[in-house]
Amino acid sequence: MGARITALACSKKHRLALLGSEMGHTHYSVSFPMTWVVDSRCLTNPYDKSARSKISFGANALLSSDGSIFTPLVQSVSVPEDYYHVTLEEISVNNRGFPFMIGSHEKGNIMFDSGSLPSFLPEDMYQQLEILLINEVQDTPIPPRPSTYVKLCYKYRMNFKFPTIVFHFSEGADLALPMRNSMLDYGNLMCLTIVPTSGSVNLIGSVLQLQTMIGYDLVRKRISFSPNYC
Repeated sequence: MGARITALACSKKHRLALLGSEMGHTHYSVSFPMTWVVDSRCLTNPYDKSARSKISFGANALLSSDGSIFTPLVQSVSVPEDYYHVTLEEISVNNRGFPFMIGSHEKGNIMFDSGSLPSFLPEDMYQQLEILLINEVQDTPIPPRPSTYVKLCYKYRMNFKFPTIVFHFSEGADLALPMRNSMLDYGNLMCLTIVPTSGSVNLIGSVLQLQTMIGYDLVRKRISFSPNYC
């Protein structure tokens, strides 16, 4: 019997144009099938040329550390099984939250995808999030270009302040996402990297995963989050 070969798919030069019509892998993405029992990865800031993202497998995988939080890996009934799914129960901004309305009774209602730069939420959930954010930010939103699919942008300026968004996953795993995880500079704009979708696939893209060591444990069937542990 021949040896089994598994290929890693990395992208360095291709990038997803968040504010344009081109879709593809980001220049700091990595995607592969769920063939390893455990692995961990940490995506670093793509604008920091000295930083290096990390990925480890097997015994070298970092699955927990001081301050780690955990949420179960579950199987979605609507998306193929070779993706990492978790259950998002609520999103909050400054202690004002709202539940996951569409598919709220379905486990595995959102998946992790490091090959996608933005994150996608159901339209009604996105609208609630956008309203909370606009009420919390002092600046006036700037309409994005008609050719883009981002919805919430602000004029770039120094000392811009943006609230922390908290994703509340099942079993009490609350992942706090500061501005570096939710806003992306683009020219003279700063735009929210969470966008609405009318489809059935909701996902957490690579920007929301930045600077967090994420461990995937297929034995215990859980994901761990270790913020600022890169």
